[in-house]
Amino acid sequence: MSVQDHVVLTVLFRPRAGAETELETALRELARASRQDAGCLTYELWRARDGSILLRERWASRDLLEQHQSQPFLTRFQEASEALLASPPELYEWEPLDLTKPNVEEE
Repeated sequence: MSVQDHVVLTVLFRPRAGAETELETALRELARASRQDAGCLTYELWRARDGSILLRERWASRDLLEQHQSQPFLTRFQEASEALLASPPELYEWEPLDLTKPNVEEE
C-alpha cells in the first residue's frame, strides 16, 4: 500500500472554559483505544497555548478508517465530548502533494 492510499485527518477541538482537563483526558482515552484499531498508522494529540487540541490521524486505507469510525468507543466519545466543547470539532481530510513534480499544473 502506498502513501497515496493513506487517509490523513486532522480534527481541531476547542474546549469549553473549565473543561480543558476533562476534554484532554477523554481524548487521551480515545487515542489509546484508536491506536489499537487495525490500520491506524498515526494517532497524535497536540495542544495549543490557548488550550485547543489538535488530533492528527493517519489510516492505511479508507476501509480501515470506516471500520474505526463505527467503533462504539468513538460514538461514546462523540456523545460525551459535546458538553466539553465550545464549538463543534473542525475536521479536515488531507491528501499528499506530489513533490516529485516541479509544478502544480503537473499534478
